[in-house]
Amino acid sequence: VKVTALKRVQFGDFTLDPELAKGQYRPLNPEELKIIKNYLEKSG
Repeated sequence: VKVTALKRVQFGDFTLDPELAKGQYRPLNPEELKIIKNYLEKSG
């Protein structure tokens, strides 16, 4: 089996928006910000 392409659909706890085109981004929603804040508090 030869892999010729990959498509990222998730990054850590975040499922990526399938509507975004390559190179596009969107702001994090409040729940996503909470996840990051909790992670930083635990790691700091």
